[in-house]
Amino acid sequence: MQPAPATAVLAQLAPEARACWLDQLAPAVAAELAAQLEYPADSAGRLMSRRLGFFRPEMDVVRGLHAPARAGRARRAHAVPGR
Repeated sequence: MQPAPATAVLAQLAPEARACWLDQLAPAVAAELAAQLEYPADSAGRLMSRRLGFFRPEMDVVRGLHAPARAGRARRAHAVPGR
């Protein structure tokens, strides 16, 4: 799940439940989501992502739009060893 929707879900939880869910995440992910929760609910800060996309000059629009999704699938595939 991308950070903005994850933050929206976490923001709806009671503080104790939110802390429980954050404790189950990788420390870097939990820190990213906790930092986004510090911004006001309807602010750009709550929606922004610190993740960067890298695009090569030779990429066309279609490839550029699909590159982040392909990269995300590749990261998830490597994040679950033994499967």
